[in-house]
Amino acid sequence: TVSVLYWLHMQARSATELFSKLCLERGMRKPSSAARRLFEEEDNLEDLEEVDLDDVYIGNRGIMALLDVIEQAPNFRKVGLAQQKIYNTDLSPDSIKGNEVIDRVVEVCQAHPAITSVDLSGNPLSNFAGRKLLHLANSNERIVGITLDDTRIDIDLLGHIHSKCDKNLKVFWEKQNAQDEEERDFADDDDDAFGHATFAPPKEKAPDLGGIGGGRRKMTVMGSRNDPETAEKFKPPCYPKDPEDEAKLTDLLRSIVLFNHLDRDSLKICVGAMIQKKFHKGDAPLKQGEQGDKLYIILKGVCGIYKKGVRVASKEEGSVFGELELMYDTPCVATVEVESSECITWVLDRATYSNIVIASQVKKRKEYEEYLSKIQFLSTLSPTEKLQLSDALSSDEWEAGDYIIRYGDVGEWMFLVV
Repeated sequence: TVSVLYWLHMQARSATELFSKLCLERGMRKPSSAARRLFEEEDNLEDLEEVDLDDVYIGNRGIMALLDVIEQAPNFRKVGLAQQKIYNTDLSPDSIKGNEVIDRVVEVCQAHPAITSVDLSGNPLSNFAGRKLLHLANSNERIVGITLDDTRIDIDLLGHIHSKCDKNLKVFWEKQNAQDEEERDFADDDDDAFGHATFAPPKEKAPDLGGIGGGRRKMTVMGSRNDPETAEKFKPPCYPKDPEDEAKLTDLLRSIVLFNHLDRDSLKICVGAMIQKKFHKGDAPLKQGEQGDKLYIILKGVCGIYKKGVRVASKEEGSVFGELELMYDTPCVATVEVESSECITWVLDRATYSNIVIASQVKKRKEYEEYLSKIQFLSTLSPTEKLQLSDALSSDEWEAGDYIIRYGDVGEWMFLVV
């Protein structure tokens, strides 16, 4: 198998051609035109970092072929397999089993030198797959993000997975700090080294965190967490925004490690809690060496990024900075100074973020418990069993005309209309 893959890699001139060949090797007659367009933006294997499967279903065999391609792409960063109907088991003996797909995902992510995150949202995965993904996070500290929204994995296991990914992220920054003791700061040599992931050692790229954090920093004390009782009493603010700004903020937050595990409702609350703040030329929302506890998204204007007085990068409309300041009690790694006449930002502070996340989880659990207690055929369950069932529930929304269940489909879910 290895020799065949190597031969195919040498013969293929592009990721598209390699994918087509590997699909044939995996038993697919021919990939769809939509599947072949996956590599339109970047067809060079050496430069391939991510493939977007949004609205493109490629099936289990297609996924296996894609994973073979990813294995050959040395700089690949994020494995995105959302909404691909990956099951834990497949009753058809002629098809590749869902378990084999999950095993292959873990295998590729385990051995790959650059992969930092995996998105398996919207797949009916159970705790069987969840435990394998937890093992992946435990055994590979490069994995800093595993997104599992709308799966059947229970909330406790999800919590363990997210917690381990957070620890891996912290370990990453500690390693960067250790390297800082041994080698010179090379931010001057790379104008894009701040705010992106180009500062990592040549053989291993760092996770793309999307905000401040391109330079190395010393990780001190992790941001304090609110207890559930305090969070439950917390009333998150909600500041008005026009639909366009709300949509932009939602998309940006969804791309950030701190927010990509949140469900739709929690993300909406975070967006609502962001307040608009204006700065003028020369103002510095963040100053190197000082404490920061806010995340900023630039709505309008330009900011310069300075390390030790030297300009190393810039941030413009749609850019994010302050991500790690929101997450950790640690000095700012650089100064962010407004260079345009005016800079308009959306801001979220750490305390609000923590309370929103915890409160939304507590509220959702209570609402589910109350709702389940009113369902007659569940009345024989004990309180503990109802609690476990409420933790296993996931939510979704449909518009008029959407199909929830189709006649003849294999039934996998029970739906409760709330």
